Amino acid sequence: MVIKKTNKKYTINFFLMLGIILFNLITSPMELHAYENYNLALEKGTQIMEISYYDEQAWNATVNVTSSPNDWFGGEADRVGAKSKITVLEWWQDDINNAGLFRYLMIPKDYLPTYIAIRDYGYNHAYITSKFSNYYFDWQTSFVFRSFTLNGFSNFSDFTEQNSIILRYPENFSKILDEYNEFAFIVNNDTTLQSLNYSLPILSGDDFLWHFILERFSIGTPIIDYLTTLIGTLECNNVSIQGNTLIIKRNGIKNYSAEATYNDQGNLETFLLKNSEGYIFYKITSYYPKITALIIVGICGLSILLLITFFLFYKKKYRK
Repeated sequence: MVIKKTNKKYTINFFLMLGIILFNLITSPMELHAYENYNLALEKGTQIMEISYYDEQAWNATVNVTSSPNDWFGGEADRVGAKSKITVLEWWQDDINNAGLFRYLMIPKDYLPTYIAIRDYGYNHAYITSKFSNYYFDWQTSFVFRSFTLNGFSNFSDFTEQNSIILRYPENFSKILDEYNEFAFIVNNDTTLQSLNYSLPILSGDDFLWHFILERFSIGTPIIDYLTTLIGTLECNNVSIQGNTLIIKRNGIKNYSAEATYNDQGNLETFLLKNSEGYIFYKITSYYPKITALIIVGICGLSILLLITFFLFYKKKYRK
């Protein structure tokens, strides 16, 4: 009888421990397991983006007669050879509330003046944090930015120092988008703001992703996993992924597509537009001066080494 009692006691303890483990697995947020693999691959340094091709006639016939690349990317983005400069200074891990996310991530730049103005009518930081109390883990980056220009980068007064947000967990984009749209709905139904012609856009997943690309926000790594999760959680209808490239179907005067390719650091590397026949009528490329300089130094070093080898070989041959 003693043996049976002891075995029964161990059996009860075993199932009790198993139940606790299963309960913890069930009640623990499953997203935490998906979140473990995202990292930041940014490096300090400068990235140069350059307008390498622009067919204005094709743009007008395909996208819009009344707009230009300047409306999307600012500066002289409609001039072949114009360059934009981004220098990453530092980054740090942090968490951020909805007021910060709305300001630095969600609001398209054309609506920032409105977002700032409505603070005076009660829709300020305190209101947003009381209405939406969530905080989200992120990386915040500090960088120096210069818009597209043909005049070079000698005028330091044209540089601006800015901060940017990279969500550590792209699964959170859908929740943040829902919260932003709820906020925009409240603002747009305020009769006082309506009388002042103040409103904020309601964004679909496709709308936000387009804004995300044009603002050149960076992403985490692995790149393909991050992008796949991003377009999946936003439930984008007109976006597909091919390697490190997002392919977006757009409608203007005619149908066209945009392709945004991200490099190993998670930065936008190339951006191009194609019409329905596959003709590329706009293209932005990029490079890192440091890498270019290293390549040049390497080529020069190799050339010198070959010259020395050649000289020593013929000197030895001549002595014989």
